[in-house]
Amino acid sequence: RAAAVSAAALGALLLGALAGACESDETGEGSTSTTRSTVTSMVTTSAPTAGTASSAVPADGSAELVVVLRRAVEEERGAEATYRNVIAELGEIRPFTNIADSEARHVAALEQLTTKYDVDVADIAPTGVPAPATKPAACEVGVAAELADVALYDELLPQVTAYADVTQVLQNLRAASQDQHLPAFERCA
Repeated sequence: RAAAVSAAALGALLLGALAGACESDETGEGSTSTTRSTVTSMVTTSAPTAGTASSAVPADGSAELVVVLRRAVEEERGAEATYRNVIAELGEIRPFTNIADSEARHVAALEQLTTKYDVDVADIAPTGVPAPATKPAACEVGVAAELADVALYDELLPQVTAYADVTQVLQNLRAASQDQHLPAFERCA
């Protein structure tokens, strides 16, 4: 495992990696495998350390954390499945190809947290919305999915303030949806 990373450093690194990955959403440039491994390794943290406020797991917050992480994983897996449905129906078209890969990185980041906090997400199936018949209609589905992601993170973030690492990852995923994915889908709609 990688050495523990402070929540602020983790957030900055993850946001940079996600932004870099999302910038390639339209251009198709950048290395997906390099970015995926970079993001995954940055999210890997050590177990909570007793006595440190940013990493201690409050006894009264664990059930809430489970719900938050499960909902986030379900949303990200659903978004990825939706975009993969579009690719299966309409072919390898942008921005779906790159954003689907980005969603896979989002899922991987969340799964690192679920491993750290021992939250089982194995039963969350990657379901998605069926693909529309046209690219503009599919882009509208993408707009709706990214707006749903932003709204979900706005709802979940206040519930995890006791977990600096979870807060930072959710903030970064929200920013990727709001600032990268949503504009790409709005441009193609």
